[in-house]
Amino acid sequence: MKRVVRRFLAAWLACAFVTSPVLGQVELGTVLKKHFKLRSVSCNSCHVKELEEKSKEDLTPFGLVIAKLVEDQKITERLDAVKDLEEEKELVKEAIEREFAETVKKLDTMKDAHGKSYPELIQAGEIEGLKPQK
Repeated sequence: MKRVVRRFLAAWLACAFVTSPVLGQVELGTVLKKHFKLRSVSCNSCHVKELEEKSKEDLTPFGLVIAKLVEDQKITERLDAVKDLEEEKELVKEAIEREFAETVKKLDTMKDAHGKSYPELIQAGEIEGLKPQK
C-alpha cells in the first residue's frame, strides 16, 4: 500500500512541475474576488467549460467583456517575459493586479445584452464560475 501511495505522489509531483498554470488567472481572479466579494473564481467564468485546452478565442460572453477591457494590457506577454525572474515577476504581478483593479471598476457601470449590470449578475450567481459570498 505504501508503495502505491508513493508512486501516486511521485507521479502527481512530476505532473505538477511539468504542467504550467494558466497565466494571469490567479492575478485576475484575486482582483475579481476582492472587488465583487466572491468566494471563488474559476477558469470557466471566462473560458468555455467543455473545451480541453483553453484559448483566447474560446471565451464565454463574460470572458469576451473581460478580454475587451484588458486587450491593451498584454497580461500573458508581460508574465511570460519575466517567468524566470523572481523579483521582476512579483513586480509585474503587482502592476497587473493594480491595472486590473482599475479595469474591473468599469464593470460596475456596464450591462450585459439583457440590460442587467455585471455586479447584479455576479451577486445573483448568474455568471458560471463566479461564486458570491452568501
